[in-house]
This record gives sequence, C-alpha cells and structure tokens, in this order.
Amino acid sequence: NNIKPEGFNVLCRSLRDSPIETLSCQKCCIEFIDVDNDYFPRHLMHLDLGNNNINIDGCHGIAKLLQGKNTALSSLYLSMNKIDDDGAGILADALRNNTSLTTLVLKYNMMTIEGAKLFLQLVNDVSSIKATLQSNRTLQRITADYGEDDQDLNERIQRHIDNALKMLIQRHIILATQINALHASNSETAGRKKMIQTQLNS
Repeated sequence: NNIKPEGFNVLCRSLRDSPIETLSCQKCCIEFIDVDNDYFPRHLMHLDLGNNNINIDGCHGIAKLLQGKNTALSSLYLSMNKIDDDGAGILADALRNNTSLTTLVLKYNMMTIEGAKLFLQLVNDVSSIKATLQSNRTLQRITADYGEDDQDLNERIQRHIDNALKMLIQRHIILATQINALHASNSETAGRKKMIQTQLNS
C-alpha cells in the first residue's frame, strides 16, 4: 500500500472513535506522522509501522503520541525503518514518563551501540540511586539490532570488544525490562528491585 504520511494521518483521524485495537501499516511509504493526540485512535493498543521510511522526523511525530496523556498504545513495532541513534534518543526521551507502552520493536534499523546505551539508560539509569528509581518501569520488552559504529572496526580485537559490550548492554536491558514485567502491578517495587540490582550490588 502506498498511503504515505498524509494517508496515515487521515486514517488515524477517521479511526479516532473506533473500537479498533490493532493497526498494521507495513510497507506504506510512511516517512513521518503528524497526528494530534486528540485525533489519534483512542482504543488503539498495537501499532505496526514496520518496513517504512521512518527517520528522525518520523521519530518526532511518534514521540508526540507517546507523550500524550490519553495514549493507550502498549505495543509499537518500528522494524525495518531508518531510525538512527538520534531517533533512538528521541524515542527514549518520549518514553521516560510513558506508562502504557510495554513492547518496543526496532529490529533492522540504523542504530549503533550508542542507541543501545540510550535504551539501557531509559529502563535502568544507574547514574544515581534516584535516577534508577525513576527509570521507566513500564517497558517489558525492547527488541533491536545495534550495528557497528561509524569508526573503523576492521581490527578483529576491537570488533570483539565492541560485540562483547553490545551483548552486555543488551543483557542489562533485558534484565531491567524483565523486572518491569515481573512487577507490572507495582511500579515502585520494580524501581526498588532495579536499584538493588544495579546500585547496591555494583
């Protein structure tokens, strides 16, 4: 389908009061979205925008939706787009105070290890005990691929070091989101568990 950004925006407005909970717009040539929160489908829980052309501009539009007070989105699929580390930062910032999204899928984008660090900081900020306690406690799953940095990584040793670091960061992301999932009914407990895991055991 070739609905493009304009078509997606019209579609969302037309579904504003619809009971629809799942919307898939894969391969629709969508680069960005510009839907006011007041006109976004009120009951939409699962949105798949995979295999489009969403870039940093698109991330700004998605961020606005994620920051909306009335958003019901619990799953967001953004695989196979053009989201880089800057886009990852925009999404991570938007999710800091989001209390609805539990699943974020970003496979096959353009993020590097720097994007991974941003998502780790989102779900488990270890810069201080207070930051750990205030980390996102809703996300239960973040799935993403992190490619190589722009630096020259041709040397085998450097590549192995980077890959090991990526795996370590991914492991910490999984641990933090698993804690969120285990304590989904009590976000304060999730915050305390992460604080104990990373601050007191470090």
